[in-house]
Amino acid sequence: MTTAAIRRDAHLYAIVDLPHPSGCAAAAVARAICEGAGGRLFALQLRMKEASTRERVAAARAVAPVTAAFNVPLWMNDDGAAALAAGPCVAGLHVGQADDDLRRLDAIVRKARAAGRRLAVGISTHDETQHRRAEARAPSLVAFGPVRRTATKANPDPVVGVGGLGRVARRATRPLVAIGGLGAADADAVARAGAAAMAVISALAGPDLDAVRARTRALSRAVEAAFAPWDEDRVAEAVPVLDRATLADLADLADDPACLRSLGLPPRFRPVRRGGTVWYRPCDVADLLDALDKHPCESWQAWRARHPATAPLLTIGRGPR
Repeated sequence: MTTAAIRRDAHLYAIVDLPHPSGCAAAAVARAICEGAGGRLFALQLRMKEASTRERVAAARAVAPVTAAFNVPLWMNDDGAAALAAGPCVAGLHVGQADDDLRRLDAIVRKARAAGRRLAVGISTHDETQHRRAEARAPSLVAFGPVRRTATKANPDPVVGVGGLGRVARRATRPLVAIGGLGAADADAVARAGAAAMAVISALAGPDLDAVRARTRALSRAVEAAFAPWDEDRVAEAVPVLDRATLADLADLADDPACLRSLGLPPRFRPVRRGGTVWYRPCDVADLLDALDKHPCESWQAWRARHPATAPLLTIGRGPR
């Protein structure tokens, strides 16, 4: 069984709400999702709001061979007792603000450790204060939302929007999962905001397993394309006031927090050199645009009229073209 808490090489977090609209068993739904995603899932979570602990344990044990075969971490929603009883097949426990197990997280983790397990934990948050408190507990991940309107919850929290997600992501020190009413059309915005993954429930539901598989395939492709790193050519096209030498130099400065701060870049800014090429995550590109004070609908000609050549980022490397 897999023991990884999350897959950092994947960005779609699949949440299986049971009973499933298709009427199919949990293991069959999990297989359809894993097949549709080609195994590229950040994690797969079982969400069974009306079930008993015993039923959740049974579902986890039935799903575990499927997720293990695809090297996908399996998480349990809400129920710490179920996560412990299911054994090592469950990699993580996710809790919400209203869940009793939020207050018992430390005790649950200690019980898992006493049994020779490392149980990861995730916490749902809905505003910046909750996010700060959650991060102080050093969880494996923090979910933030709802980013869009959602029908999954009976009494949803206020929508935070992509802007709210971006503000939190710029300060996040733990992997941040965007959640709430999201679909393929949101993938680009979520990636640029700086989330580590996009959680989806309704968009993966379907009347039968073929529909679940097809929807997962389409969504997975959209998400992975949105989160794919950019090479220097693509970044230079998006940010034409910075030449390739500057973009390469910035990768060398990414480990210097003081320097990043002086350039108006957040600590998360992390372009990397790999295979002779400098790669930027979508959120790194967004950080460049933010540091340059570039408005979303503004032309670069209009931007140049507002900014002198001495803008901090333009002093790196060769400066503007």
